[in-house]
Amino acid sequence: MAAWGVLAVLCSTFIWGLMGPIMRQEASYGLTSFDISLVRATGAALLLGLIGYFRGRSLRCPRALMFHRAVNGLFGVVGLYVLSNYALITIPVGLATVLFYTAPLWVVTLAHALGKERLTPLRILAVVIALGGVWWSAGEVHFLGYGLRGPVAMLVAGFSYAVFLLNGRYGPGAEDPFGNYFHTYVAGTGMLWIMACFTPAVERLLALPWEGWALLGYLVLVPTLGAYGLVMWALQHVPSAVVSLLSMTEMLFALFWGWMLLGEAPTTATLGGAACIGTAVLVVTWEGYRAAGKELPARDPQGGIDD
Repeated sequence: MAAWGVLAVLCSTFIWGLMGPIMRQEASYGLTSFDISLVRATGAALLLGLIGYFRGRSLRCPRALMFHRAVNGLFGVVGLYVLSNYALITIPVGLATVLFYTAPLWVVTLAHALGKERLTPLRILAVVIALGGVWWSAGEVHFLGYGLRGPVAMLVAGFSYAVFLLNGRYGPGAEDPFGNYFHTYVAGTGMLWIMACFTPAVERLLALPWEGWALLGYLVLVPTLGAYGLVMWALQHVPSAVVSLLSMTEMLFALFWGWMLLGEAPTTATLGGAACIGTAVLVVTWEGYRAAGKELPARDPQGGIDD
């Protein structure tokens, strides 16, 4: 079963690595990162609601948790989706994915700032290594003329996901994981629809050909729910530390798909940045597993790392 669990995680990262080229195809139809995020979040919220309903789950959000879930929606859906999708559209997809994997470093830094976890020497070293990788990768992208908006957007997306993770880990989300996840999507989707009232997003979506809608359906069903289900199944058969480490293969698959489908041959800086950030995540994972019995989150359907 362990071998099947490993294969399930690799299938998930293979799928997530393909998201960048699909985002580019959607952009070719005139959609923005906001438009794509609006459909992904709405579709995921509706499907999670149906799953919860047929499983007899309560879909009501306790009044005392509404602010907590709203914060989750702001960071875990609005910040994460819009910014990460923007980066995938505007800079090489391999680099964008590499930069997103700074999220675990944001987690340990913010956890220390909040007084929840100790910032050990190894964690400090990991943060320094990761910062070096970011500087190396993003610096060349700026030199090549892409600008810094894309890299900054993905770094902020990683930060947003770190806030979402910590809110779920140390907030009341652990008591009801499904409710926390469902209400996060509902809150984030609501915020996106409010924003959509001030943009031509609906008009652009209504003008989208069926091929574009098919790709949007794929983004909702396969990377968001299908791949997540594979990871959840794998966690029942493989230690979560192993899942966390295997999730980093997404960087390799993103580099591969970007090269094969978009002609974005990985530069030395991107590969060097990936090596630095990957090493930093390995250090944090190993140190946490050895010293505190805690493991970094693995990838989840939102395009990140899951608790």
